[in-house]
Amino acid sequence: MNSFSEAVENCCRLISEKQMLNAGDCVVAGVSGGADSVFLFQVLSEMARRLNLRLGVAHLNHGLRLEAADELAFVRDLCLENGVIFHGATIPSGIVAGMAGMSIEMAARERRKRFLNAVAKAHGAEKIALGHTESDHTETVLMNIHRGSGLRGLAGIHSVRDNVICPLIAMQGSEIRRLLLENSIDFREDSSNVDPKFLRNRVRSEIIPSLKKVFGPGTGGKWRQLSENIADSLFAMKSLLRHFVAQGLREDDCGIRIERNLLKGLSKPVLKEIILYLVEETTGSTYFMTTKSLNQLILFAEGAGYGEVTIHPKMGVKVVRSSQWLYFLKEMPCINLEIWKPGSYRSWFQEQFVFSLEPTENQPGDDPNVLFLDENLFPFPFQLSPVDFEIDRAVCQERKIRDIRHFMKKRGFGKVERERMPVLKHRDRVIWIPGYRKMVSEGETGTEANRIVVYFTVYMR
Repeated sequence: MNSFSEAVENCCRLISEKQMLNAGDCVVAGVSGGADSVFLFQVLSEMARRLNLRLGVAHLNHGLRLEAADELAFVRDLCLENGVIFHGATIPSGIVAGMAGMSIEMAARERRKRFLNAVAKAHGAEKIALGHTESDHTETVLMNIHRGSGLRGLAGIHSVRDNVICPLIAMQGSEIRRLLLENSIDFREDSSNVDPKFLRNRVRSEIIPSLKKVFGPGTGGKWRQLSENIADSLFAMKSLLRHFVAQGLREDDCGIRIERNLLKGLSKPVLKEIILYLVEETTGSTYFMTTKSLNQLILFAEGAGYGEVTIHPKMGVKVVRSSQWLYFLKEMPCINLEIWKPGSYRSWFQEQFVFSLEPTENQPGDDPNVLFLDENLFPFPFQLSPVDFEIDRAVCQERKIRDIRHFMKKRGFGKVERERMPVLKHRDRVIWIPGYRKMVSEGETGTEANRIVVYFTVYMR
């Protein structure tokens, strides 16, 4: 059995091997006051000395247990004694328990995740450290197997995922408790960790001991190795999927969209993995997806015409089907820009308009991505916003368009594009529907001396 100093050293070595932290990093640790998180505090304190880290601690009282207030005070005092910045918060009693559509355990985890991200942002932290152990990992994988999970569930708890690190992932929870008790290091007991109404506690107390009895005490390491192998395979598969969809994928702060033609003719297993990839890229997780909801989403993606379905009610994430695109949206896009001078202006989904006053000898041509405007007829400002069908007007080939909505529909624009796509306007006149038509006449394009040139491009993120 390792001594306390040896165990800390092993965790520090894992941090270095996995490149979890670099010299000078700022890291926020989630510390509940339990044994695992207190040991995490000890490990990070040692790494802070070695790498000159800036360490902060975050603690969230979910308002679910009577002893929770004492745990917050304990963690606050621990930080005070060690000169570590403490960020604490309390959720009013019943808020977490009342979150619809989620178990208390899931709701608490979601709240904690939001809190940690908010603290990390406020603290200027590059990393968030959690006290997940090898024991937690084994329990998680077994529970995911019970759920009928796919590869992502079998990958379990990652030692490093995005900005979240788990330095204790190679340690058993029982070993951590022993080390703290032997060295008289105080911690708090969470009474909910022994409550049999929670599946995780039953897995911990009934299934894990049986596994160790059959396979030996090192079985946790084997489960972790299995998950690392699966995680490597997932990484490779996602890289291939990213390359495959790149030509038809556009990203935006509100979500992503993919050309539907790219999905035609694919086998169901391939389509399933692409859909899961897109969901994960949008929400950061696929945990909420069931086999039933995934199959329904595949059928939805293959459907015709406009459609809209909510896949994550708590986050408000929607999948919207249009004639050309399939949208995965955290929020509905809303672009409304006023353009007062030359420069680059981003629209939606990597589309961009570049305004220039540079003289050009080129004449207006058929290039759909370049618009010439007479500066005297079209002085700044311009607007970049969706069509207002009640107010906006348009002219096409010298003819006034009375019904712009019908005009766009006849030319293949789906409902999402008709209602949400930013178009270029001058006052109340639509002068460019990007990707389709420049709606100005030859007499409105100006000359070399008085010309505004507008370029439409798709930029790389």
